[in-house]
Amino acid sequence: MLVRDGRLLSGQKKTAEKFCSAVARLVGRKLDSKVDSRWLWKGRRVYMFDGSTVSMPDTAANQAAYLQPYNQKAGVGFPLARIAAVSETLSQTL
Repeated sequence: MLVRDGRLLSGQKKTAEKFCSAVARLVGRKLDSKVDSRWLWKGRRVYMFDGSTVSMPDTAANQAAYLQPYNQKAGVGFPLARIAAVSETLSQTL
């Protein structure tokens, strides 16, 4: 994977995303196969959900693509991106 000035070169970003996605699924399946059924809560898996916001750089593209805080005038301040994660409690995977 070639990186120049902190950015992936064109055409390689999708390849990197596909690779990371495939590795995450593979690792998740391997971890899932190792779960002892006695660890389940009443025979069920338990998941946790958490979310947050992160401020994005104040660029025109980000202003158009991401939410503006409700208490700020349009185009003023930093746009917000919402992030979320789901975690499976037995293996602690996201």
